[in-house]
Amino acid sequence: MTATFGFRDVDPREKPRLVRSVFDRVARRYDLMNDLMSAGVHRLWKDAVAARLNPQPGEVIIDCAGGTGDMARRFARMARGAQARRGGEDARIFVLDYNAEMVAAGREKGGAPEMIWGVGDAQHLPLPNACADAYVISFGIRNVTDVQAALVEARRVLKPGGRFLCLEFSRPATDALRRAYDAYSFTVIPAIGELVAKDRASYQYLVESIRRFPDQKTFAGMMEKADFKRVSYTNFTGGVAALHQAGPSEPWPESDAFLRLCGGWSGSMPCCPKKLTAIIPLPCRPCRGCCNGCPAPRPSAAVRGNVWPWPWRPWGLWPSNLGNCCQPGQTYSARPLLRISPT
Repeated sequence: MTATFGFRDVDPREKPRLVRSVFDRVARRYDLMNDLMSAGVHRLWKDAVAARLNPQPGEVIIDCAGGTGDMARRFARMARGAQARRGGEDARIFVLDYNAEMVAAGREKGGAPEMIWGVGDAQHLPLPNACADAYVISFGIRNVTDVQAALVEARRVLKPGGRFLCLEFSRPATDALRRAYDAYSFTVIPAIGELVAKDRASYQYLVESIRRFPDQKTFAGMMEKADFKRVSYTNFTGGVAALHQAGPSEPWPESDAFLRLCGGWSGSMPCCPKKLTAIIPLPCRPCRGCCNGCPAPRPSAAVRGNVWPWPWRPWGLWPSNLGNCCQPGQTYSARPLLRISPT
């Protein structure tokens, strides 16, 4: 098995070091170079992605391969605007990037109260299952060693119904545009890198990595293989870039970290007057959502309330169609879908 590094095939164990060395060199001029290489058009693409995401107060958003925080600042600004209009908790936006130099450059530029910076690998995110309302990765997934593994990891950290958005350079839709874009990419972009950043080789790699990345339909198929549903894509500037979107189909199985922290607690819920039996990894704190009457035929609205401290909210494990709640003689089982059956 090999990994791609530009037009080269390299050992997968070697690619992270090679990519890190590229972004170590370009970090300080990364945003300026994006403006020069795209004549500022990348800002329009990013604005469109932020508008499609529509960040809301109280949401947990992962900005993976977040680099210098360009996208996260947009999300924070939009979430704060919605909060000013109708209230709610602060959003939390995790800006994660594999390259510490990129994160340092972003922090020097300043952030927002909602932004939480960190260094992390898209293939092994330091986050529990079903913890995020949205996952966004912009111009970063093509630099990952194993793109399929990164998609599976994105699927893992999303809550049921969470949004996945990936903005990446893609395949121009027409032959004429493709030829013009290739000519521009292979001549102008490396020359700009040499003139402004004094680094032609790094920008040559970036151009080559774009050409090696799968086209729109192939990447959509990879998302479906990672168990995303409702997969779609929107071309920007004739397919020079594309926004892929999807949502997970059902809850992910219980988090091992969750089980280690909280244990697989079984027994009668102390809050429930009808003494349901719970076989579910529960945080050790009284239930205040599901078992206080709950007459609605779809109790997920009660269960989904902000009852448990993030990230250990039980609705990360449950689908939205539980059936009737708090009926005597029923058993809860999270394996990984919740089934309610008479005992």
